[in-house]
Amino acid sequence: MKSAQNSSSFFSINEFVAKTGMSLSTVHRRIHNGDIQTYQPGGPKTRILIPAEELNTSYSHRSSTESALLNDRLQTANKKRGPKPRWQNN
Repeated sequence: MKSAQNSSSFFSINEFVAKTGMSLSTVHRRIHNGDIQTYQPGGPKTRILIPAEELNTSYSHRSSTESALLNDRLQTANKKRGPKPRWQNN
């Protein structure tokens, strides 16, 4: 976790979602995976704050798994499935 003293501003999770355009579930997943650093001033089970520096790193830090899944989905969507119908063979 990053030190709170080095950072002048923090965002709540909802503010971070609004600024980045990511979905709430994506932000929670990235926090859980350790891709986004957080700070909890009151300890466990209190409000989670995200340092402002994470705005710069969150866009460029797409996990390789997310990138691979996105590429697979795009390739699958562009493929036509099944044999060509007889009426299209002419």
